[in-house]
Amino acid sequence: MSGPGSDVRGRRRPRSWGSHLVRRPDPLPWASDELVPAAAGAASPLLCHNPLVDDLRVGVSGHRRLADPAAVAVAVDRVLDRLHEGRDRGPDVVAVSSLAEGADRIVATRVLARGGRLEAVLPLPAEDYATDFADAGSRAEFAALLAVADPTTVVPADPADPSREAAYARAGTAVLEACDVLLALWDGAPARGRGGTAEVVAEARSTGRRVEVVTVERAP
Repeated sequence: MSGPGSDVRGRRRPRSWGSHLVRRPDPLPWASDELVPAAAGAASPLLCHNPLVDDLRVGVSGHRRLADPAAVAVAVDRVLDRLHEGRDRGPDVVAVSSLAEGADRIVATRVLARGGRLEAVLPLPAEDYATDFADAGSRAEFAALLAVADPTTVVPADPADPSREAAYARAGTAVLEACDVLLALWDGAPARGRGGTAEVVAEARSTGRRVEVVTVERAP
């Protein structure tokens, strides 16, 4: 999710966000980032799953306005396919998403389409958050996804910095802390605002989390 302007080595105690618990896994020991162009079908190495983890939790960060959402969805499916490649029974996949327009919803819907689960991490209470969406159709799509998410977490506000931009940045960090692998739908450019995709990717890499990048083009 971008802002509006824009165990495996042992179990850990879950981190509390608001009234819900979000498990924070240790970084997985995968070797390197995988770049997957949205418009191309290049093969890439198998993404391994650690058997000590019950679910594979895929966090998402990315742009809201995409030039070719259908091609991006195909690229996301390829990434998710690799999680089960060569296995009779792969891990259950959980999308951890803030359900913003664009990238967040594409990953959520592709995970749900293959029988996975959805956890929502919202920057603001749902009714307030929905006012940032483009139109009634977008708000209805958000409501439909929210209805199947379990759990839904609203990241607590910070009285010292109550801005919407800060709320989006905190939600991006919460998604990252709740996932095993970050799926970034990113054009490779610097962030246009606080908590943008480039910042989330940099934070993930600095903590040793696996990052899967689907290279995308923003809509004009």
